[in-house]
Amino acid sequence: MIFRLLAYINYLIRSKNQHGIHSPFVFDFVTKGLYQRQKNQRNVNLNSSDLAFSKAEEKLLIKILNYFQIEDEFNRIKNSTKTSDDNFKILFYNSLNNFNIDYLKPYSPVEILIIRRIHQSKESEEKWQEIINFKSARVTMDLFYFGLVFFRKEQRKEHFIIRV
Repeated sequence: MIFRLLAYINYLIRSKNQHGIHSPFVFDFVTKGLYQRQKNQRNVNLNSSDLAFSKAEEKLLIKILNYFQIEDEFNRIKNSTKTSDDNFKILFYNSLNNFNIDYLKPYSPVEILIIRRIHQSKESEEKWQEIINFKSARVTMDLFYFGLVFFRKEQRKEHFIIRV
């Protein structure tokens, strides 16, 4: 619990809002997705027996899924169930406990990887740093509650810590 509190304080010190972002892709996502008050949100079913989101996590995840217009493609992949023929637009990992960096192969058809609990423990933060340093993970965003990874070949490698 103390680790998570210290991680949150560190996040607040290092995070930026839309004024510190110079990538058009990320700026658009932050201003039109994360910071936009959405009146006409599409309903995304996040109810699951093994996933319990806090109100802040649920609100943030719905904004992410709505911005990228992902409704029925929200898939939760359990550890060691990914095969080479899986084809998803988005992958969601509930934690980094048993996450294997081999899931992030350069030829992956995945466009967005959402990882929950990146600041859960020191081990989680170390795995998150491995993902940030992974060559094909071009854009990574730390939203404290979630880590976002984008495999955009047209963009140079950057990491953003976004205040939400």
